[in-house]
Amino acid sequence: MAFVKEDGTGLANSNAYVDADFVDDYANDRGGDAIATHAAWFDLGTSEKEAAIIRATDYIDGGRYRFVGIRKLTSQALEWPRVDARYTDDDRSALEVPIEVQKACAELALQAADGSALAPNPEYDDSGRFVEALAERVGPIETSTRYSQAGAPTNFRKYPRVDKILRFLVIGGRELLRA
Repeated sequence: MAFVKEDGTGLANSNAYVDADFVDDYANDRGGDAIATHAAWFDLGTSEKEAAIIRATDYIDGGRYRFVGIRKLTSQALEWPRVDARYTDDDRSALEVPIEVQKACAELALQAADGSALAPNPEYDDSGRFVEALAERVGPIETSTRYSQAGAPTNFRKYPRVDKILRFLVIGGRELLRA
């Protein structure tokens, strides 16, 4: 599938919220430390940048976030644009693809630049329990396994900066508006 940026109309074939130029500008606007931290991004070619953006968009739309409002069209490929989506802080309408979604996508694309999974599959042992840590020693053979005590594992790695960017666009992000 070709790289298709959502233009705010609800495209049926879009797979990205931003383009590589937007992510370049986002990183450059943040200056020295951000550029150094995300040096891998600037070493990528256009197709690799677009692949990272698609992974970032997939993460945003993958179910971690319950966005306010409803999708604008049943035929659209992505979660945005939405109708009846209002920012919970000042009741502004979130039309097309809000800048917050674009910034979150840029942030996640920078994280994905090194090729790592944004939402890695959790590891389970043969009994079906979620493995939190596994240590093995080859010398006098020793194995240690620590299982999660927090119940079911999450399928999504948390990105606090992204959560903060999107907080006014998700249900439960700050407050839930009721009609």
